Amino acid sequence: YIPLLSTLLGAVISLTSSFAITRYTFTLQRNHERKNLFIAFSIEIKTLVKLLEQARIDAVPEVTVVLPPQKEFENLCAIYKANCGKVGLLTAIAASEIVAFYSCALSLSPKDPAGNGGRYDAKNVTACIALGKRIQSTLESMELTDVWDHCK
Repeated sequence: YIPLLSTLLGAVISLTSSFAITRYTFTLQRNHERKNLFIAFSIEIKTLVKLLEQARIDAVPEVTVVLPPQKEFENLCAIYKANCGKVGLLTAIAASEIVAFYSCALSLSPKDPAGNGGRYDAKNVTACIALGKRIQSTLESMELTDVWDHCK
């Protein structure tokens, strides 16, 4: 019985360690992806908020805001469009706020068939800016170190 037990014990240890290593590697990869998404979304949202604020400041009548052409505007949402299916890797609060912001921002995207910029109600742009700033505040309150710790 001793050779059989030692063989079975070796197999169990081998399978357990193989599973543990695979799980650990998967977790590390997932956490790395989560950190990268956090950083990428933070930067893209800051850029979009600055663009929207500048467009609002440049608006001559305070009623309408002119945004850049559709292709240029949508390029500013490239990270979100490429990774919208991965937003769930972030915390629930961050994910829901990010989706709300991009829904608002993309609804402002000019729909002119020629791809020209469009005029938008300043109230909608202001609401989008407020959402973006709230998300920035949420992401900053998490602080990068908290995200790193959360992902371990």
